[in-house]
Amino acid sequence: MTKRQRQIGRATLAAVLLGLPLTTGAGAQDTSLPQSSATPQVQSQATPTAPIQSPVLSIDSEQFFRGSAFGLRVIAEYQDALRALDVENTRIADELRAEEQALTAQRAQLDSATFAKMADAFHERVQGIRREQTAKQQVIESRVELAERRFLTAAFPVVEALMTERGAAIIVEKRNVYATNLSIEITDDAIARINAELGDGLAFIAGQSGQTGTDDGTSTETDAAPATENAPQAGNDN
Repeated sequence: MTKRQRQIGRATLAAVLLGLPLTTGAGAQDTSLPQSSATPQVQSQATPTAPIQSPVLSIDSEQFFRGSAFGLRVIAEYQDALRALDVENTRIADELRAEEQALTAQRAQLDSATFAKMADAFHERVQGIRREQTAKQQVIESRVELAERRFLTAAFPVVEALMTERGAAIIVEKRNVYATNLSIEITDDAIARINAELGDGLAFIAGQSGQTGTDDGTSTETDAAPATENAPQAGNDN
């Protein structure tokens, strides 16, 4: 087998699409939003019956987003989008697998040059599909990031009001604090307040952009299933 034949033999759907993560089935990836790294904390076990006045308050900003109605909507839409993309990628993979098998069946009736040209064309098309599907997932990720930024914009007045009410001068990120007293944490209060004022956030988004509907990714993607193990190969080898 020549070097070119070996290269064409490796240009299969499996080699091209295996780099895309699956969202369903065996080996499925977690479709939840990425978790931020957290600093280990030591927390007081004593929880006072009423909030205390403190110049310093703490908040878990990730939980603030994920625990809010706004964040729950974003996460649900993100997961729905990934599942829809997974269905699309599975369909595409099945179609390409059938095309690959048909190409392999033609090998005995084609001369090496013709078969090599057809195999190259198939390889290029699969490469293009992989780029398209990857781009779709990147769009979904960017929409989630945009939704989080919008949430923080909408949430700032709520957090600022809590800071004023508690007589605090600063709010620190809870995950970056080694030791803290639970009495100074405002995450749950902030979630309750933002839910009351913002709901799922769609009205806020519409007011910002002049549009209605979702602000994050509802057209998702993940990737396609691997292709057949038997790759088409050019040449006269068996």
